[in-house]
Amino acid sequence: MGNLIFWRRDIVTILKDAPREGKPVFLNFFSPGWYYSQKMDTVSYSREDVIQILNDRVLPVRIAPENLPVFKHYTIKVTPAQVMIGSGGFERQRSTGFLDGQEMMAFLLLGVGKFYFDDVRIDDALDMVNQL
Repeated sequence: MGNLIFWRRDIVTILKDAPREGKPVFLNFFSPGWYYSQKMDTVSYSREDVIQILNDRVLPVRIAPENLPVFKHYTIKVTPAQVMIGSGGFERQRSTGFLDGQEMMAFLLLGVGKFYFDDVRIDDALDMVNQL
């Protein structure tokens, strides 16, 4: 696979930069040694369409359990977990547990569509929803 996801690690900076970039923030809570986190990497995060939307339409942040304050802030009890953050730090969408590639694409398209709708970018929102 030639393309990789450009995961960020500094959630504080990303949440500050997100309004300027006009993108939602995608939080991926994972445990490197946990089977389902590894499976998400091999099954879901290896798909070209998932990689493209994560790199082009959102600011993807990967958060490991060592970052306990962030896990606690978002009330994450198990991994993998995905949270889409919209304007003003408002949580738009959440999923806990393994998502296969198609489920991940649906999660991303709906989350980005919600973000665009909230940002009054209706044509962009419809584009995301029509891809579902």
